[in-house]
Order: sequence, then C-alpha cells, then structure tokens
Amino acid sequence: MFRNIKCKMWLRIAVMLGLFCLVLNTTGCRIGKYQIRFGKGDETETVFSFGEYRECTKEELFVYFLIDKAEYEDTFGEMLWDMQVSDFTMEEFVKNNVLTKAIYNESMSALAVSRGIELSDEQNKKAKDLASYLYASLENEKNINCDISIEDIEEVYESYLLAESIYDYLTESVDTEISDAEAKVIILQCIRCDYNEGAVGDTYEFMSKLHNELQTGKPDLLIAQYGDRVESSVIEVAKGELTQKTVDGRTLEEVVYALAEGEISELLTVIDDGYYIFISIDDYDSAKTDLNKINILEKRKNAIVEEAYNDFLNDVEYTFDTELWENIDFLYNS
Repeated sequence: MFRNIKCKMWLRIAVMLGLFCLVLNTTGCRIGKYQIRFGKGDETETVFSFGEYRECTKEELFVYFLIDKAEYEDTFGEMLWDMQVSDFTMEEFVKNNVLTKAIYNESMSALAVSRGIELSDEQNKKAKDLASYLYASLENEKNINCDISIEDIEEVYESYLLAESIYDYLTESVDTEISDAEAKVIILQCIRCDYNEGAVGDTYEFMSKLHNELQTGKPDLLIAQYGDRVESSVIEVAKGELTQKTVDGRTLEEVVYALAEGEISELLTVIDDGYYIFISIDDYDSAKTDLNKINILEKRKNAIVEEAYNDFLNDVEYTFDTELWENIDFLYNS
C-alpha cells in the first residue's frame, strides 16, 4: 500500500528501543534528546512524541496494530494468535513490530512537518477513504481492546502519506543517471577449493590439474567428476561486491570483470580463503544490469533520506511513555 523504505534508519530505531529496555527499572531519565517517562503523569494517552511535530496516541497504535493484524491473518489465518515465536506469543511479537513501524512512520512524518510539508487535497481524500474502509471493518473486530475513532485512523494514514511525501521531497533532485559500467552485472561459474582440503601443496596441485583440464572443455562433466573436492556455484556479481578479496595485488572484481564470455580465469590463490577458478558465463547480463540500476538509485535516495533523518533525530526531543506502552494489550484474549 505504501512505499517500503529500507535503510539504516531501522538501526537507529532499534537503538532507540534498546534505550527503553536499558532503563525499564529506573524512575525516569533523559538520554541525549530521548526523554523516557514512566507513568502517565497527566491524563494524556500519548505513547511517544517527536517534539512539537508529531505524537502517537494509544489509539493510533491500535490502528497500526489493526493494519498489521489484517496482513498477518491474510497470510497465516486467524489461528496465528495461538502460535509462539521463540519465547514470545504472536501478539507480543506483532506488538514489537508495530512499535518499530509506528516509530519509524511517525518520525518520518514529524520530519515532514518540520520541513513544512503538507498533504495535498488528493492525499487528504486518500487518507479519509482508507480510514473509512478500515473503520467500517471494525464491526467484525470483536476482540480489539480499545475504542478507535475514525479520526484516529485518519491520523495514521495521514502519517503514512506524510512519510511518503518527505521521502519524495528529499529525493526529487537525486541524480537518476546510472551508466551501464556502474551497474553492470556479470554471471560466473565459481569453482573453489578450501585450503583445508588436504595438504596445501596437494590442494594446489589438484586445482592446477583441474584448471588445465577445464581448458579442454566440458566443464560441467569435470565439475561433476570432482564435485566431492570442490565447491561449484553460478553467481551474479555486481560492481563493488568482490572488492574485499584480493589476489596478487588485484581485487577479485578486477579479475572477473576482465573476463570475456566463455573465458576461464587463471588459478587464483586468495590468502586465508582458498583457491578459485572463474568461468565467465555472461560478461553483461542486460536484464540484471537494469534491475541493478534500480537498486543503485534506491541506495542513492536512501542515503540522502538517512542523512536528513539522522540530523532530525539528533535535534528533536523524543518522549516515550514506557508504562503506558507496557500496559497496552491489543487483544482481549491475549
């Protein structure tokens, strides 16, 4: 329904959640910009907030839960709530996921508000339409442990749309030009033998013999014949993926990208790893290269959003009501 933005911001959220766990047995404290409150203090039902820009109420968290609940039940059926996930009940597992999603979504929408981003008339209508649909479905939710208004649901969908809007706003000037050379993906047959396979000298002699025999053709038959001594797999390699391993002062990427289609590499000795032989199956996979261009563009966009997001979190005061959160049970039958 909404864009799934995958980047290191999730790690930042995990750190925030970890801070809450570290201070559960204290009476309340501040860690940097993060203000942890224990007990309501007043009658507010706000679970967490991002300064003056955005707050998330108990009721809105129930909306996040309802959205996830429908997705989980569509996938696993309604009996899933009787399941265990490691040491957690399914409700506890989903509850933790709901909090992570809500913090991310509300923080992104808070960033949008801080930048003066507002929803268009079309987006406001979309939020109302989605809210009306979900609100109508509440008649069938007999075991939800909260009274939810249509305004609560609208707030959540508005938050989703604001999060999308700030992403688009921050990334609208990203350079979308990606060359074939930057995105190029090649397909290789990788044959490897570990140092530990017999004595080092014997292993090298064996791999040298295999390398010589490969020059005569029929690599599939040879690999099948020596399959008990070598690892063989077909791999896709994009730029930047084989830069960590080196051989004779070159990276493996430099070696394999120099191969023409059908060409066999020299026998390569990678220190503290093993012996390698590569056979080029395709020195330019156009379909996978096009897909990689999409991945590279997403990485560029996410890097820009991540920088703005981290700057915002460093400046905004974040509050979290631990007691209110701990006392939330999404289902009556939990």
